[in-house]
Amino acid sequence: MLVVRPRATVHHRHPLPQSPDRGGFAQDTLTLTKRLDWEASLYKYIKRKYSAEEAEQHREQFAQVATMRATTLGEETSSDRRATTTTTTTTVGSEAKMRALAEYFRLLCAMELRFDADELRMHFVWRDAYSHVVKQGESDIKFEAAVALFNYAAEVSLYAVRSHQLVAEGLRVACNLYQQAAGLLEHLSDYIRGCLWAARTTIDLSPQSLSMLKRLMLAQAQLCFYERASLDGMSPKLLSRIAAQLAVAYAEVAHALNTTPLREVTPPVWAQVVGWNRRTYAALSQLHAAAIDADEFRYGKQVCRLALAHGLLQGVVDESERRDERSRGATETIRANYRDSFAKVASAYAQACKDNDVLYLEVVPAASTLEHIQPLVVSKPTPTTALTAPLLATEDPFVFIVPQATRALLVEYDELERALVSALQEQLAQAVAHGEGVLRDNDLPWALQAVEADTGECSPRRPAFPTGEGLPKELRDSIGVHASAHHGAPPSSPHRRGVAKGASRFNWGGACQRRRARAANGGA
Repeated sequence: MLVVRPRATVHHRHPLPQSPDRGGFAQDTLTLTKRLDWEASLYKYIKRKYSAEEAEQHREQFAQVATMRATTLGEETSSDRRATTTTTTTTVGSEAKMRALAEYFRLLCAMELRFDADELRMHFVWRDAYSHVVKQGESDIKFEAAVALFNYAAEVSLYAVRSHQLVAEGLRVACNLYQQAAGLLEHLSDYIRGCLWAARTTIDLSPQSLSMLKRLMLAQAQLCFYERASLDGMSPKLLSRIAAQLAVAYAEVAHALNTTPLREVTPPVWAQVVGWNRRTYAALSQLHAAAIDADEFRYGKQVCRLALAHGLLQGVVDESERRDERSRGATETIRANYRDSFAKVASAYAQACKDNDVLYLEVVPAASTLEHIQPLVVSKPTPTTALTAPLLATEDPFVFIVPQATRALLVEYDELERALVSALQEQLAQAVAHGEGVLRDNDLPWALQAVEADTGECSPRRPAFPTGEGLPKELRDSIGVHASAHHGAPPSSPHRRGVAKGASRFNWGGACQRRRARAANGGA
């Protein structure tokens, strides 16, 4: 069993518990260095962007974020929030850590919308899970969220290892957890792809690493299903197909581990054990297929398949017992599992050879002529619907903080509103100026009033012209209106240039009437 170490932080000592019965590989723990101060950074941000009063009102929420992060790291924080005691991961149980990691990831996703990462002035630094020397630091909340999701997947896989016992309920729980871990890794790969720092990630967050880990989790889930099917006594045909898919899955993982960049950073024993698993389950697939041949009286094919399985497992046992540099990290439990599988195949092979030599006397065909065993996939990544769901108002500690994106949209809306109003005002002013010019060019409405005065007709909506009463003298002079002018007398216009000041409206109307008469007589 291959156990993947959680991504280690420079802020926390994070030992990896090994599985006592399934085997595991762990790296050295890290030393404690400087801490990440969520409380101070969030307080300064709210005070700077909103107000000091708003920052004081959210002190409890700031402490909640810091406590949640400490829980994800397996720390215990005292009630006064000043003294912090760092303990091993047993202090905070796996289930509590998994809940905290899920809540922390969802909270960080919500905080991405409310807080500007650059304005927070925080730097998130984490070490590579494969190498403690390599570090990556980003001033982006998404980086902290990605690491939380990585650690969440790792913690789920570790809990699956502890649950992976050869009993029905333990296998069911472990199978679900492995598929959940695969779903988390798949979501993490998509999440990182859209980040600005995606091209400069450490190897553990690279697409090759996340793809390999996801395939490994799916292989472990397939293994749990195979062991459960074996306990339930399912048909040899089903067991053969499930084991065949196990061989395919481990082959894909082995290929990734033997390819750059993982080949340079992973322990050699990882690729070695995964390769042994591939050959072991390819052999067990042939073992179950041989049982099908025996039931259908194809004894020659039965012997051929068992001979193929015997050769595969013989090589696995021999290599695992060498204790050389590449296999030094394999535990005794792993070697014992290989020996048990080989003993089972060797016994079946010896009996089949004896029966065929004494009773059936069938010709043993070449291995290349055997029918291909169609693999059966029974494991798939569990969707992360609950993890990616937005926080409810009761879950979000910063529900009263206007999201940064909303603030930007409001500013954009205000600017657009001002631009539209300004444009409409200018358009209205131009329309008014144009209308006034048309009226002046046609000597309106004074020409119409003069005509009405000559004919004795009155318009029901005849506008009353102001006399200028109540206006300042400077304004009256500027528009040519005098307090002593006759009510309704039109101000001077371009058509009345040369007319004596104070001329009667009757004479002006009469002139208009004479012009109409001449027009009616043909211009005489």
